[in-house]
Amino acid sequence: MQHYKPNYKKFGNKGDVVFFLHGYGGDMTSFKKTINTMRHEYKCFAFDLYGFGMTPHPNKKMDIYEYAVQIYLFCVNKKIKRLSIVCHSFGGRIAILLSTIFDLKIDKIVMTGSAGLKPRRTILYYIKIWLYKIKKRMNFKNDNKFGSEEYRKLSGYKKESYVAIVNQHLDYLVPLIKSSVLLMWGDRDRSTPMYMYKRFMKGIPNCEGYVFKKSGHFSYLENIYKFNMKVKSFIGRRCVLGD
Repeated sequence: MQHYKPNYKKFGNKGDVVFFLHGYGGDMTSFKKTINTMRHEYKCFAFDLYGFGMTPHPNKKMDIYEYAVQIYLFCVNKKIKRLSIVCHSFGGRIAILLSTIFDLKIDKIVMTGSAGLKPRRTILYYIKIWLYKIKKRMNFKNDNKFGSEEYRKLSGYKKESYVAIVNQHLDYLVPLIKSSVLLMWGDRDRSTPMYMYKRFMKGIPNCEGYVFKKSGHFSYLENIYKFNMKVKSFIGRRCVLGD
């Protein structure tokens, strides 16, 4: 497989390295307002991940491990061995992998609305899947009512990749995260509900959290000033990892 170099921008030339990993459907501008508050104290890198922004999607189905390899190879190429990460949703999946199965030192991770845990499923979910499979066998063409809004907008390899990614659950890696982690969540998040926040809080060894009231999946944008202040304070603390 060809590993396309991700489209990226670097902001700032001094201080520690901080990567910003966007959510599904986002791009390198997703954390623009946060980067603008940190660029004078840190080397900030913002990315377009595979299939987003200006980075093309390879002509094959992708899984979350290949997205993590994309960022890892960027680190190898730039000789970056130590960094912190700020991530939203889909970007949180990548952060979990980078902090557990790669030879990188991830000092701090700020996870907002992070995905990666196995979701709870109701009986209604399984009924919908059953009906979808029946209609698919009957060559029923109108399947626009099935799947999430994100899924329905996709086609080809992007749709195959999406299915692979959302069915890759990283629960087994959560207790292995050695980084200091700050979770920031919206109490009305429907994409990554509060029960996921609680499971992360319980499973990550060195973790603290903050919940934004009356906020959804993009709580970091809905509360950008408070989010930025908490990110700067957390990233700026003395690192607990050894040199």
